[in-house]
Amino acid sequence: MAGKRFKDTEKKLNMKKVLLILIMPIIVVLGYFGYKEIPRLLESYNVTRVATVGYYAYKNEQGKWGVINGTGDTVIPCTYDEMIVIPKKDKDVFIVTEVTDYTKKEYTNKVLNAKGTQIFKEFDKIEPIEYNSVETIYDKNVLKCYKNGKMGLVDYEGNVKFEPEFQEISIMGNISEKLLIKKEDKYGVINTKTYSYAVPNIYRSIEPIDNTDNNTNYDVVFESLHGVMTENGKKVIATEYDEILKIKSSTHVAARKGNDRSLFNINGEKVSGYIAGIKEVYEDVVIYEIDGKLGVKSLAGKEILKPEYTEIKKISKDKYITKKEKYNIVSVSEGTEAITATELLQKEAENIQYYKEGAFYVAEYKAENTTKEIFYNSDVELKLEGKLLEYNGTDGYMRVLKANSKEEEFYNFKFEHISEEVAYKTNNLFRFVENGKVGFKNNKGTVIVPAIYDDATYQNIYGFIAVNRSGKWGSLDYNGKIVVEPQYELKDYTYIDFIKYMYRYKDADIVAYTK
Repeated sequence: MAGKRFKDTEKKLNMKKVLLILIMPIIVVLGYFGYKEIPRLLESYNVTRVATVGYYAYKNEQGKWGVINGTGDTVIPCTYDEMIVIPKKDKDVFIVTEVTDYTKKEYTNKVLNAKGTQIFKEFDKIEPIEYNSVETIYDKNVLKCYKNGKMGLVDYEGNVKFEPEFQEISIMGNISEKLLIKKEDKYGVINTKTYSYAVPNIYRSIEPIDNTDNNTNYDVVFESLHGVMTENGKKVIATEYDEILKIKSSTHVAARKGNDRSLFNINGEKVSGYIAGIKEVYEDVVIYEIDGKLGVKSLAGKEILKPEYTEIKKISKDKYITKKEKYNIVSVSEGTEAITATELLQKEAENIQYYKEGAFYVAEYKAENTTKEIFYNSDVELKLEGKLLEYNGTDGYMRVLKANSKEEEFYNFKFEHISEEVAYKTNNLFRFVENGKVGFKNNKGTVIVPAIYDDATYQNIYGFIAVNRSGKWGSLDYNGKIVVEPQYELKDYTYIDFIKYMYRYKDADIVAYTK
């Protein structure tokens, strides 16, 4: 996974999220629009071509859509104007659009198998459960089937699991094997493993209480009042509250009635000792508010932090990031008589970020119209001074511009110095500086691109590098060859990332994707 280039004034980015946002359009382009280009790209990069499993929709040069398999053989000829939907990659079920009326948002479709034979003829329309999902967290073993304006569920073999009798069928956050349904203007939940009702359709609305993996309780509304029900249909809090609060606990739930807020355990038993100002509920503590100030109590009602903060963020069992006028890291410890809260930073910071995967803090301080960043480990021991340019929680590295230096360095999460090759282990080209100019070597140390550029990014995840010569930016490919001559003046960029012929227009703050 390769790096990005950041301005000093830009906020740090979570690279998992950044890469997810960046990669999705490319996946669409490569997977759907440019599949025929993949072999040529692979050949140009001297990468061995391997066959993939499954089916792929693609568009030919005439703009028509078809389907090919993982070895590039045609399954459905390119004869369709709309993209062919493949709900499950390893199933030969292909949904093709026949008639589309964009003005009325109407369309008709049919389903073909790998022989080009129409299947599911008995239904008016077939759709996947959800379009455009990044991760398939819902049950992919069923499809929505339409008949006379109503929806049902059918599996890939054509077996009807629920007759078309619903007004709506949709996923519920990240809750697997459960689908929200609407019938006769009332909501319920069906189980796609047992193909039965988990919650009867008698409610005005049903929503997951929290989008955490370990919490699958529902906020149900009967008439106008809220209650809580488990995913299996057990009511744990009666429908008599004005609001069910969004929480971060799998063991407790908070509810509001008027100005009063109550805390319940997962069995629906009220926990005593809490005031009206419950804000957040965690596995072991509650953040609450009094007169606009935040404090922390244990689930047993014992005070951990007095209500004197404007912000509180729980980091671990005994550490919090807090704010009064500025930010600090507070450690709490329970003695024989009372809980002691200790501020761990001698000087309060303008901001403090905690990086969970790396288990470290970065505190920001203003100094002479610049921002200085200090890195602390999980024990709040000072480890580095500099600026965090890149953080990758998955691959376990960070890229840092050290204080009073123009050189960028790589570290693992133990704050041990590592090489670019270790950090960007999937790259094949690595920067070096010679006489103030930037070039690139391979992992054996052989110079592939001489040091002739004034500046350059690291190789991105697609193999491309942005290079600067005389103030103009261009791009190199995986082999170090120029694909875009340095010719673009780029101002106020967050990152420069040339992906084939992707570039920022001259002096413009937009990104253009071109094939």
